[in-house]
Amino acid sequence: MSRRRVDPKMAAIGALPMFRSASFAELRRIAAIADIVELAPGTVVRTSKHRYLVLDGVLAMSVGGEPLATIGRGELVGEATGCDVTAISTVTALAISRRALKPLLATSESLRTAMIDQLETRVRQLLLR
Repeated sequence: MSRRRVDPKMAAIGALPMFRSASFAELRRIAAIADIVELAPGTVVRTSKHRYLVLDGVLAMSVGGEPLATIGRGELVGEATGCDVTAISTVTALAISRRALKPLLATSESLRTAMIDQLETRVRQLLLR
């Protein structure tokens, strides 16, 4: 009997609430375009070309030094240009280039919906501050 080797990226992605409804094929497509990155506390995250999906740790989002939100496990950051994002703990994240993400979202309604739902939640949290 042959055992299937589990891709650590796919396992990490599949464990996130955001992707619970994703199919195996969708998880495989996300894993193929994502790189696991480690960020030390104090690292400023450049979000102009990538989106970051936090697997572990916490990021702080601010504008002009004014705190806006904290981003934790299972949350995506990189959609808001003009925001400063800094690791406030050691962070493990998936870095996904915007260029690679666009065609994936164009062809996957479940992934598109998951990301839109998360963005709506973040907007509500910011409005209620």
